[in-house]
Amino acid sequence: RLFAIARISYGNAIKRACEKAGVKPFTPHALRHTTATRLVDIVGLEAAQQVLGHSQAAMTRHYSKSAEKQALDAVRKLG
Repeated sequence: RLFAIARISYGNAIKRACEKAGVKPFTPHALRHTTATRLVDIVGLEAAQQVLGHSQAAMTRHYSKSAEKQALDAVRKLG
């Protein structure tokens, strides 16, 4: 375990911190998802898979597809 608190308590702490900082609240999963996407982009699929603890590369590849879709969306917005 990374933190010795319950998952719901961790989520609530993030929510309170976001409200105090005046930013849009996010979930602990959003942190993991963002980190995973950046890992795939920076170090590649295999290294990201090891860091994230995925037993199947397909799960890690999911994050790579997410980054690819966001890039395509951004290019389409440019025209």
